[in-house]
Amino acid sequence: MNDNYCWSSSVGRWFGIPVRVHMLFFLFVATIFCVQWYYLGQRSDLLGTAFATSLVVLFSVILHELAHLFTLSNLGGHVNNIVLTPWGGNSDLEIVAAPRDRILVYLSGPFANGVIFALGATLLLRTSNVESLTELINPFYPNTLAAGTDWAVSLAKIITWVNFQIMIVNLIPCYPFDGQPILRAVITWVNPELPSIRRESALMVFGHAVGLTLIGLAWFLKSQLSGAVIPPSVLLMMAGITIIFAARYSYEKEQSRMDEDWDDFDELDYESIYSDSSLFDFAESDQATYSQWLIEKQEERELLEFQLAQEEEGLVDDVLKKLHRQGITSLSPEERDLLDRVSERIRRRRQQGV
Repeated sequence: MNDNYCWSSSVGRWFGIPVRVHMLFFLFVATIFCVQWYYLGQRSDLLGTAFATSLVVLFSVILHELAHLFTLSNLGGHVNNIVLTPWGGNSDLEIVAAPRDRILVYLSGPFANGVIFALGATLLLRTSNVESLTELINPFYPNTLAAGTDWAVSLAKIITWVNFQIMIVNLIPCYPFDGQPILRAVITWVNPELPSIRRESALMVFGHAVGLTLIGLAWFLKSQLSGAVIPPSVLLMMAGITIIFAARYSYEKEQSRMDEDWDDFDELDYESIYSDSSLFDFAESDQATYSQWLIEKQEERELLEFQLAQEEEGLVDDVLKKLHRQGITSLSPEERDLLDRVSERIRRRRQQGV
């Protein structure tokens, strides 16, 4: 069971795909209402702004994920589930291996939000309903829902502002935003032979650099930045600290996913470990019992290794077909590791004359 499942609630199946809402989305909506109520004045009409902003965020996030789904399905991928978050989604995707296709899939979400922002900004600027573009992009000055006849214009401002924020946040090349898998795909595209450990280390270092940059900006610009809510410098510092810890979490997560526990078994020589009987000073009956236990454990280990080898050799046929059709650049790091392990196993068999 992954983290997204534990920290999210189901909202049913959409188009046959399980959809869940992450806890952070509920906290984000609650924050919107708190900001409207405590920071912008304790007036009941301001709750309308909070309600409208929450709905706009929800539909903008859904649009973001639908763009990912549309692109992925047209490139031969599959979505196992969708988890909605305030910035988009942390969904379980069976994505294509080609770096170019991965870039298209992850870029499609921010692109959809960017289209909505461009349309809204163009409409508002041409009708002179905003004085400058700054009103629509400043993250520290959210727009409010006006009463009376101006509600449509103010709602258009909220839609434009929210979609710009979702687009720009997802272009940050750090976990958990779309920018990180985009950067990972670009690195793989530029250097397909780069080991996974070095690639993930580079992504972690880059995430730390972005986080430290935000913290530095928060410190040096604390007197110049201003906003309608919490001091912007505090928001920047919180964002920087979060990105630093998220970068480390992403690195550990990717490493645990790529770790192959069975490689350790191949390195062990159990016969040499137990060959020296002086290491074990047991009575004769105890030695017989212990020897039987060792035999059973050895047989169990060999059976598990045999089953693993059978499963991997069954998978390698599909990888070879893909290699023949699309070339070496189409293989993911996991598929290359699989080919290496199976090739090494076959080489050892030949050397042993099996």
